[in-house]
Amino acid sequence: MAVEGNDAHNALNAYLSLLKSKGAATGLLNQRKHFLRYLISALDAQQNQYIDEVDAGFRQAVDMTLNRFPEREHIDILTCSREFYPFWMGDLKTISRMHAANALSTQVAELDFDRDMISMFTRMDADPWSRQVPLSLERYITQLKQNNAAEAVIDLNERILMLLMYGIRRADPSPNIYRAGVDAILLMFPRDEGRKTFITVAREFFYFWNEDTPP
Repeated sequence: MAVEGNDAHNALNAYLSLLKSKGAATGLLNQRKHFLRYLISALDAQQNQYIDEVDAGFRQAVDMTLNRFPEREHIDILTCSREFYPFWMGDLKTISRMHAANALSTQVAELDFDRDMISMFTRMDADPWSRQVPLSLERYITQLKQNNAAEAVIDLNERILMLLMYGIRRADPSPNIYRAGVDAILLMFPRDEGRKTFITVAREFFYFWNEDTPP
């Protein structure tokens, strides 16, 4: 059951307190607080909607919040909204896991993404970086072939995962950076079906990518 009213603001304070305990700077805390106040207002505005689909209501409120801010802030809004979700839901188990795994983003990620997927692919394909397939992606593709995945599925997964790695190539690799890159790609999909498919692929690939990430 999602929280309401004062409980929603208590959830916001709990999220910000945990971020602060993980070393987040005051500027980032104020920015996240600003974003999430708009999100909570959007959630309150649809109190009687999506009664049977909490996730749908939350996604709708996130989209409403994104529309209130410039595109340069959208990735961070999506990241902090994803992190805030278990707090809003009162999901203590997930919050505990996030705390133990240091899974909260404590700084704005240094990413290189456009909002438009076509222009992003064009830029990647023109970059010499794209001439070499990363070893982690080669291992993942090999696994797909061993699992008898369709060639069209393999080609599509390879392209979108190359785009993900291209966008995060300049940042120090970490699970938080990977998740931020996934958030950036999600903003490019116009429909939920594409987003859900990409989330599945990104989760599968993370374990291959993480093997090449320095401890």
